[in-house]
Amino acid sequence: MFDENYNYTVVDRFLKYVKYDTQSDEESETTPSTEKQFELAKELVNELQELGLEDAHVDENCYVMATLPGNTDKDVPVIGFIAHIDTAPAVTGANVKPQILKNYQGGDIVLPNGKVIAEGNNPELKDMIGFDIIHTDGTTLLGADDKAGIAEIMDALNYLKQHPEIKHGTIKIGFTPTKKSDAAPINSTFKSSELNMLTLLTAEHAAKLRPKHSAQMPLILNSTVRTYTRVTQKASSLTQ
Repeated sequence: MFDENYNYTVVDRFLKYVKYDTQSDEESETTPSTEKQFELAKELVNELQELGLEDAHVDENCYVMATLPGNTDKDVPVIGFIAHIDTAPAVTGANVKPQILKNYQGGDIVLPNGKVIAEGNNPELKDMIGFDIIHTDGTTLLGADDKAGIAEIMDALNYLKQHPEIKHGTIKIGFTPTKKSDAAPINSTFKSSELNMLTLLTAEHAAKLRPKHSAQMPLILNSTVRTYTRVTQKASSLTQ
């Protein structure tokens, strides 16, 4: 049974992660494409280690990897969850100032710089009545793609660590940077022999998730790329 008194960390984590400028550079020939991606990577390693994932580390190419050991004697699959650290190269990711619109009641959203997120151009907003919405101030991207995915994974891990009674198999975590074109593909972050299933958590995919346990979990809206996600902790998706 889900802990109704659980203190979600996903929003606080997300608001912290977007403050890290991880803008990629499509002209770069290195991995990561920008060195500043290491700053968030190092922070994630620290947080993973604080959660007890002792093998958490970042390699020379800015790939963050960690393992949550299984706590069941059953023969269950090893699964992996991946999200990416970098943000789009087209719009700045520096000095992001996230805004929280409480209890959205429909209509256009006017950003602090005067730009408008028009309800007519964003039909998904009609499904968000009553939710809190996180958006930018209009001068930068938000970074929901894919820092929303990172925050969701981290909160799910936090929930599992607080609730050891939930039995699960081994869980592999991977947070990836931008890469040059000849670098290893995202699904090669882990050795194929280690995994039975790999799930890529992106803001776009997470938009399809519906909160089971809270009708008021926030929605993150990336006003630059029009990517949406309900930030919801999905610990049950990680368990076996």
